[in-house]
Amino acid sequence: MPTIKLRGIDLYYETHGAGQPLVLIQGLGLDSGAWSAQITSLSRRHRIICFDNRGIGRTVAPEQLHSTSEMADDLIALLDALQIQRADILGFSLGGCIAQSLALRYPDRVNRLILVSTAAKFPALTLQVIQTWSSMLQEVRDGRMNPKLYIKAQLPWIFTDTFFQDHQQIETLIGDALAYPYQPTVTGFANQVAACVAHDSLKQLHQIQTPTLILVGEADLLTPVALAQTLSAKLPNAELKVIAGAGHNFFWEVSAAFNQAVLDFTSSEASD
Repeated sequence: MPTIKLRGIDLYYETHGAGQPLVLIQGLGLDSGAWSAQITSLSRRHRIICFDNRGIGRTVAPEQLHSTSEMADDLIALLDALQIQRADILGFSLGGCIAQSLALRYPDRVNRLILVSTAAKFPALTLQVIQTWSSMLQEVRDGRMNPKLYIKAQLPWIFTDTFFQDHQQIETLIGDALAYPYQPTVTGFANQVAACVAHDSLKQLHQIQTPTLILVGEADLLTPVALAQTLSAKLPNAELKVIAGAGHNFFWEVSAAFNQAVLDFTSSEASD
């Protein structure tokens, strides 16, 4: 899959399928490879564009702080290069913050907006958790912490009790994560954490007129339902869907329900 030079970075991206463009924006420390449970299903109806945010995965970027607005600008540059004028935009967690910034800065480029497990402003508890993960990653890279323990420490925050009842599933996920060739760097991860800390769109949300679907897991610990309710209350053209029994990373844990919710929304006549 290709890499393109834009805005001073070498941005890795993938496209799959045909139809109305749907952009998938990943969350903290994750790259385009994390959409594996979505590509086949969603690409039957959409041209899927997924990519690695600056400093993560296969996207090479200067090791400096960057904001959600800057990452939104990266995406617009990619859409320009692909000659895509308008697209449906889906963002997960940090990706949802990037999607908010994009909808505020480039409203004419967004057909529909899907905000998943995200917030207009992350609460102190969430920020404390991800800042701790960032410190732990430094210890892993320095050889002072077991990488498997680092991954296991994150799982209770992003999955539910149901997930933990399947021991083999846990071991498979951990094994895949440890073997993944495009691990986040300490700096890349820390820069994304800083972007999470700085993001605050609460006072601007009313400006987003785009038809919006807000998805949140009922049991999400990192971005609880109350944060999604705030988004829903402040966005003038939004609908909120709470996924029963789901946690933060429910696009993995209950991928079929996630994919169907997305397709139901993007097949509506909300915008074109």
